[in-house]
Amino acid sequence: MYVFFDFVAMLLAPCPEGGLKAIVPEHNIMAIIFKNRIIIISVMLVCCIIASAFSSYAAEPVDILNIDDGGYIGRHIEYINEKDLLCTMSGGKGWCALKQMPLAKMLEEDSVNFASGDRRIPFLIFGGHAVWVRFRLLNASRKAADMLIELDKHLSDKADLFVPEKDSFIRESSDFTESIDKRKLHYKNPVFDLRVKPGLSTYYMRLESWWIFDNVPLRLWQKDSFYSHVINDNLFQGLIAGIFILIFIYNIVIYFSVRGKVFIFLSSLIITMFVIHMAYSGFGFRYLWPGCPEAGLYILFFTYALHFIFNLLFCRSFVETAKYTPRLDIVLKVFIIISAGFGIGALAVPDSIRFKLYFAMVGFDNFYYFPLIFSCITAIRRGNRNGAFLLVGLGLYFLSQAEWMLSNMDIIPYNLINYLQVKGSSYIILMTLGLAFNIRKMKASLSDLESDLKLRIEEKNDASAESAGPGNAKSITDITKIKIETVKDYLHENYRYDISREGLSSVVDMSPDHLSRMFRQYTGVRMSDYVNRIRVEEAVKKLKETDDRVIDIAFETGFGSLRTFNDVFMKITGNRPSDYRK
Repeated sequence: MYVFFDFVAMLLAPCPEGGLKAIVPEHNIMAIIFKNRIIIISVMLVCCIIASAFSSYAAEPVDILNIDDGGYIGRHIEYINEKDLLCTMSGGKGWCALKQMPLAKMLEEDSVNFASGDRRIPFLIFGGHAVWVRFRLLNASRKAADMLIELDKHLSDKADLFVPEKDSFIRESSDFTESIDKRKLHYKNPVFDLRVKPGLSTYYMRLESWWIFDNVPLRLWQKDSFYSHVINDNLFQGLIAGIFILIFIYNIVIYFSVRGKVFIFLSSLIITMFVIHMAYSGFGFRYLWPGCPEAGLYILFFTYALHFIFNLLFCRSFVETAKYTPRLDIVLKVFIIISAGFGIGALAVPDSIRFKLYFAMVGFDNFYYFPLIFSCITAIRRGNRNGAFLLVGLGLYFLSQAEWMLSNMDIIPYNLINYLQVKGSSYIILMTLGLAFNIRKMKASLSDLESDLKLRIEEKNDASAESAGPGNAKSITDITKIKIETVKDYLHENYRYDISREGLSSVVDMSPDHLSRMFRQYTGVRMSDYVNRIRVEEAVKKLKETDDRVIDIAFETGFGSLRTFNDVFMKITGNRPSDYRK
């Protein structure tokens, strides 16, 4: 390069006195060069630019003394798909033609065109083939530096590092199927030791992936910083796991108090989210199945399908989609059947198909929320606040998906917020708050019932004392009647909702069975039949006075399905609901 600039300087220098003849003869080659020196310089500059553009190394080297510790080096890498590499080197004859060729010679051939990375987290096309990655490290000090290179993702297939050694390379390998004891650093992600010698060193990596497209988050670490990062990451992942466990225990305790099936659905959803977190983050591989990493994949695939099922069951029950959007409720039932098919397929199909099935599940995950959004909006319009809770939860989910997309597009820092953790922990916390709101609402209603009951008992006792005089014992029968009348009033006011016999009995200070016996003895009918009579009477009134659809009237009067409504209606009135519309 310096020779080139000296030559250019000579060409641009002014001619001495006497012209060119004073230096060289007229027909000498140097005379021709001097006469056309402007054209020659222009051509040489263009050639230099082209040569620079097609240089063997397009990416800048990583200065290990100036890079952020744990920083991603995607903008400093070059890559090429192995399929393109083989076609270039063998003329399309495949790997067999390259068996005898040294790796160093093959990778450093001028005909091998590596593409330069333009993102901190490159998103590469694998397409069933490996991808070769090249990066250079610059050590400007006089001593060798001990570094670590990490592929920052647990679910990665295979990674090989090729370390330069004289005229060849030393290969170090990492395979997902290796148990944690066999891994060099006993860590969930592929990590390799790098001893960077003074000067410029070139390294190669061969990466395999299960996916057609995949990101390659490569991080360069000082050893001490990496070990501190491992400790902090374990603490954070353990914190998220603890949140899942605590919320699960809370919902189970509440279930045994109120016996609501919605709490069973939410508790099951929490368990599936907890397992997905453990499998995806690698925390489960570190502490639950360290000897069998493949178990994490099978658990992830199967539990992902279960997550769909329990989430749909919970949302249907929480927002009462059968009541507010019966047609969309049918669509959600179909989604539950599809999710069950995903779960069965995750266990039954071969590995080659299982990953494609998982890819389909990820797409399905982004699709089945839209019917739920419409159901939430409809429920909010009809005064059901549960729709607002679920709508905010779905909003947080889409926000976390946006974070994942933006981080992979290198617009925001990679893994700024783990989208699965945001989606999981924030969603279940919000849904638990929604159920807690319902419990407070129910307790307030029962508290009003208890206050009304005490007031009636006091009024009855005062009336009995005035009529019978002092010394007359209180009539337990009259108190029981007051309790039953109070329960009847409560049923008339709340027949539209699910009514808990246990909650009512605790308020009137009677056991559930005793309350049922006294209610039947006093009214002549069972409590459930009494509620159904109230509902049918209200339904008859709506059928006569409004033009509402029969299915809407059924849900508005507290029935869980149209079939149950028709059966109870026929049993009590002897007619079909449609008879009142003729």
